[in-house]
Amino acid sequence: MDKQYDYNKLREHLIAYFEKGLMAGFQAAKVDLEQVKSATDEELVEIAEYQDFEMSEYLK
Repeated sequence: MDKQYDYNKLREHLIAYFEKGLMAGFQAAKVDLEQVKSATDEELVEIAEYQDFEMSEYLK
């Protein structure tokens, strides 16, 4: 059985995460930010896991 996540919350947190990176001067975060904005639900999970997000916070 696949896990169900709150994808809207996850997307919002990932956007905020990469926006903070941009504000800190990490220009590469712009590419990641654009990916998050257009990512599918599955891609969001992959991005979040790659960034070591605690996924249990987003379980429904």
